[in-house]
Amino acid sequence: MPLLLLAVGGLLLAGAASWAVQAAPSPPCRPVTDVALSYTPTLIYPETPVLFTAGVLSGSLPVTYTWRFGDAAAPVSGRTMSPTFTVTHAYTATGPYTLTLTAWNSCTLPPLTSTLRITVAAWPCLPPAGLTLTYTPAQVYTFTAVLFTGRVASGSLPLTYTLAFGDGTLPITGTAAGPVLTATHTFTATGVYSPSLTAWNSCTPTPTHQIVSLTVMACEGVAGVAVNYRPAAPQVGEVITFTASVTAGTPPWDLRWAFGDGGTARGPAVTHTYTAPLTWTVTLTAGNRCSRRIVTAEVAVAPPSHHLFMPLLLRHFEPPPWPAHLGYGAVVASADHVISLTVMGFDWAKGLIAWGSARPPYDWADVDNQLREFVPRVRHVLLTVIGPPPEGVGNPPLSPEDLAAFYTFTLALAAHVSDTWRAQGLETVAYEIWNEPNLGSEWGGMPNAAQYTALLQHGYRGVKAGDSQALVVSAGLATTGDSAAGLAWARRFYGTPEVIGDLAFLRGMYDHGARGYFDALGSHPYGGSYPPDTPPDQVVIPIYFRRAEEQHQVMLDYGDSSAIWATEFGWVLETTCDLGEHEWMEVSEAQQAEYLVTAYLYADEQWPWMGPMFLFNLDHATVYWYKRCDPVRWYSITYRQDPYSPGPILPRQAFSRLREMPKHSAW
Repeated sequence: MPLLLLAVGGLLLAGAASWAVQAAPSPPCRPVTDVALSYTPTLIYPETPVLFTAGVLSGSLPVTYTWRFGDAAAPVSGRTMSPTFTVTHAYTATGPYTLTLTAWNSCTLPPLTSTLRITVAAWPCLPPAGLTLTYTPAQVYTFTAVLFTGRVASGSLPLTYTLAFGDGTLPITGTAAGPVLTATHTFTATGVYSPSLTAWNSCTPTPTHQIVSLTVMACEGVAGVAVNYRPAAPQVGEVITFTASVTAGTPPWDLRWAFGDGGTARGPAVTHTYTAPLTWTVTLTAGNRCSRRIVTAEVAVAPPSHHLFMPLLLRHFEPPPWPAHLGYGAVVASADHVISLTVMGFDWAKGLIAWGSARPPYDWADVDNQLREFVPRVRHVLLTVIGPPPEGVGNPPLSPEDLAAFYTFTLALAAHVSDTWRAQGLETVAYEIWNEPNLGSEWGGMPNAAQYTALLQHGYRGVKAGDSQALVVSAGLATTGDSAAGLAWARRFYGTPEVIGDLAFLRGMYDHGARGYFDALGSHPYGGSYPPDTPPDQVVIPIYFRRAEEQHQVMLDYGDSSAIWATEFGWVLETTCDLGEHEWMEVSEAQQAEYLVTAYLYADEQWPWMGPMFLFNLDHATVYWYKRCDPVRWYSITYRQDPYSPGPILPRQAFSRLREMPKHSAW
């Protein structure tokens, strides 16, 4: 009996001990009473990420917190199990700011508020350094334009500069917003000259100076000009190759062809096809800066041969492939990145020309800076003329005086590009007149098809007067859908209350006389989140690649068989950034690559009316002038790990897939 009592007593004691362990109280909650704040770097400049760190010195975890940065940015809230937590923020403007952190846990009442006073300073002014002055071409002749380029390796912008040419002409003085400045000059006499460039900024104690030496030789007139062609006995419908020979003369040579049937071409080797069996007079005009020679050749074109196909032959007959009609291009942010298009086998580059930055007498530095990079690498260029207009011109431009100013500008632009760059190898130049004029944010007011058509007509006349061989493309229309629900969605997506449906706007253009005032219709068939071959009746949100088919049908309804050019199209990548209204469109990197390749192949096979197609975009993720989460960065097929540092440019999957894609270019 005592042993039994002892055993029972032991069990009771063990049970009591177990109960005591299970019922041990939790540590008491300690309110948050002290938080330390710090930040790096110690010197803060606009658009520079700042790392803010908070350390909970007393208080139980977890802790809930809210950061407020003292500017217009939204607060950042969260919950942490660590006593140390961080947040990154970039201020956009200089000035003093108060950072506020509110932190609390389940027993903190009221929440603890800590503040930190910081100052965002203006970027320090640095004197320019590493000034260089170069010129092209390397061999300079009289009456030939010489391009001078000045660069600074470092220093704060803008720069003020004086460029003297050493031939007694007045120096050029101006202001450059970037580290590169250009000017052209023509020497009229032979000799050795010493052009000099002086540059300074607001904090330069002594202006920096650079001198180069160049020798100007006499321009020799062209001579020994002749016309050659093959085949020697051409037939109607047969492609004839014409080549020009010039035995003497200072290059570059301007070689212009007229085939006698209204057709023209430009270059040392061109092709032409005749539609009638006649003897045609072919005229070749060859010239350079100091001379011009005209020669002719008679070309006898025979009727086409007729062949009888026997049934045996027919069994082995395969229809010829669809003729090439596409062009392959991309929108380029930084012109010096166009070498990537060459690597991909693309033949078009798209640049931008701002009307508002040009007033008579026109400064073509921005135009020349782009074409100087484009032309050695791609021979076909689309320049989009965009608004807003220059000071003194209405926005939108409506009055006769406004339209006359646009005519004068486009004429001067086309003439300058033709005169300066065709001799350097530019084969095709096209001008897109405006951008998405069916949106109020782009047009400058309530969109109006009649008003835009008037601008298009004046731009067409101006371009053709300045360069009869240039092409004119109407503005790419923003895809909006047709229904009231679609237009309501478009107003939110494009961020403007003033929207007109793209098909309705296109009909309005035809109703007000647009036909005949463009060589191709511009279109922006972005893909949204859909594969490019998705039928229109299977989309929910009205942004889809095959919208171009519906625009083409409107053209046919008005009896217009002109081509369509996709002056922008693309798919946006998924990212941790908040892309706002673009969020629904995000696709993976593999999908972006697949969709872009499929879009080109689909257009090649299904759209004989489609011309050059410009993907958006080549390189917007490599340049520093877009914010880190700007959607345009996430359309890009190349990128930098840090776009704000001069690191290597890296390809995304789409770049490699497009490089490997078979291309059937007509350009």
